[in-house]
Amino acid sequence: VEFLRSYRYDFVRVLGEVGWPGWEIRPSDVEYEQTWGEIIDYLYDNGLRTEFTLMGDGTDTPPIDVAHMIARVVNAGRTHKMMGFEAANEGHIERQQAIDVVRYLRAHTAVSLVATTAWDYLPDPVQLHTVSGATETTVHTDRSNPDGRGWRQVRQTWEFKGLPGVV
Repeated sequence: VEFLRSYRYDFVRVLGEVGWPGWEIRPSDVEYEQTWGEIIDYLYDNGLRTEFTLMGDGTDTPPIDVAHMIARVVNAGRTHKMMGFEAANEGHIERQQAIDVVRYLRAHTAVSLVATTAWDYLPDPVQLHTVSGATETTVHTDRSNPDGRGWRQVRQTWEFKGLPGVV
């Protein structure tokens, strides 16, 4: 957190569940909601808001269940501590689940930025964005460095200028 603050970051993106061996985050854990509340509070108290990506990769928890849990956490006086929500990381969600999660979070929290998943992983990103009611678009730039100068990711963002919502 100190490192991020020293470089004037405004928020951090976190994953709400993953099944990676040794790094598991399981919504079924008894202290899941309490732990996330404490993390969001800690980050905010140290100058950072939270972008919460509900589904990472690897557990069997239904995405809508995670949406219910994180909505309770955020609605307990933490709305202002949030940057936004993303239903899933890199397409790790079924189409209807993404729609259901976005609609639920828009209807049951006051957080205004809500995305489905990174567009590169969707066959119909514009339609899904529209149907779900998403207000934010998440994209992943190419992580390679073919120009050897490190500016490709910066230039790539120009390609996203026509996407709907906040990008």
